[in-house]
Amino acid sequence: MLRRAAWLAARLEADLHVAHVQSAEAGGHDTRVARLRELAGDLGAHWADLEGDDPAAALLDFAKRRRITEVVVGPSRRGYWQEVLGGGSTVRRLSRSAHRAGIDVHIVAPPADAGPPA
Repeated sequence: MLRRAAWLAARLEADLHVAHVQSAEAGGHDTRVARLRELAGDLGAHWADLEGDDPAAALLDFAKRRRITEVVVGPSRRGYWQEVLGGGSTVRRLSRSAHRAGIDVHIVAPPADAGPPA
């Protein structure tokens, strides 16, 4: 997904910002986040660690503050019941809120041959 976002940023001649949202209760970074941060650096992206209990709201606030007009996210990995009981997917909530703010959201599917998210 980061490579696709970098490709899109290059086509738009725009800066690439990568934001990682972590809830206040969550612990430190795991190895997956460290690998993503390294890849983001390799792609020339600006990395931001965000804190918030609502990832959609944290991402939208981040985008508004930096005047970001295009957001790239992966599809929701939550199951049906998780979405029903948890208030819907982050991707869906972000898409609705971003639309009202004039921000486009691109949902990028993982490659067909990809295993579980890293």
